[in-house]
Amino acid sequence: MKKLTIDIEGMHCASCQINITKSLKKVKNVKNADAQLLSKKAYVDYEGNIDEKELRKAVEKIGNYKVKNISYEGHSEHHHVEHTMEHEGHHHSGAAEKSEIELWKKKLVWAWIITIPIAILMFSERLFGLELLPEKLSTMIILILAFPVIFILGWSTIRGGFKGIIRFYFNMDLLISLGTIIAYLSGIAIFFLPVKDYSGVAAMIMAIFLTGKYIEAKARGKAGEEIKKLLELGAKKAIILKNNKEIEIEISEIHIGDI
Repeated sequence: MKKLTIDIEGMHCASCQINITKSLKKVKNVKNADAQLLSKKAYVDYEGNIDEKELRKAVEKIGNYKVKNISYEGHSEHHHVEHTMEHEGHHHSGAAEKSEIELWKKKLVWAWIITIPIAILMFSERLFGLELLPEKLSTMIILILAFPVIFILGWSTIRGGFKGIIRFYFNMDLLISLGTIIAYLSGIAIFFLPVKDYSGVAAMIMAIFLTGKYIEAKARGKAGEEIKKLLELGAKKAIILKNNKEIEIEISEIHIGDI
C-alpha cells in the first residue's frame, strides 16, 4: 500500500474535514483517505497509479479549498514541484499560516469599519427612537454599505458555499451564504413587498463570521505550532533485527512482524 500527503488550504470546520475525506475516497485507486482539520492535510492510502489531477479536482470541486502540495511517502522522485525538504516545509507552512491570519484580520477590520455605520442607522431608531434618515433612504444606504461586506470581503465564503451545494457537500460556508444573501435580499424586497428589512443584519452576520475566522486561524496557528514541536520529538529511524543482524531503517519502512 502506497501513501501520500496532500496540503490543503481553506479547511476550517469539521464538515470540511468530512467532505474532503469522502470526496478523496471516490478517486480511482484510493483505498483510504483521512483529512485532518488541525494540520490542514489529507493522508491517502492508494494502490497502483494515482492521478494528481483527480486528487486536486476531488478536493477543489466541493468547496473553497486549494491543494498546495502533494508529497509521496518514500518516493521523492514523484514529489510535486512545490515540495521542499521537511524543515523548509515547516517554514513555508508557518509563513502560510501567518499570511492567512493577516488576511482574515484585514477583512474583519474593513468589515467592521463598514458595518458600524450600518448598526448606527439600524439601532438609532429601533433602540432610541431617533430617525436619522427616512426609512427608504436609510435602507438604500444600508444596502450600498452591506454589499462590499457580503459580496467582496465575504466572497470566498459565498463562493465556497455554493460550490458545495452544487455537489451536495454542505458546510459552514453554505450556512453563512444562505443566511446573509437571503437577509440582504429582504432589503431590496421592501421596495416592492410588505416585508421586514434585514439587510443590515446580513452585513453584521458576515462581519461576525469574519471575526470568528480570524480568531480561529490565530488559535489554529498556535495549536499547529505546538503539534509540530511534538512531531519533531518523534523518532525518525528504528533498529530492526534481520537475519540476527541489527539494521537501521526509516520508521515508514517498519512492517508488522518486524522485531
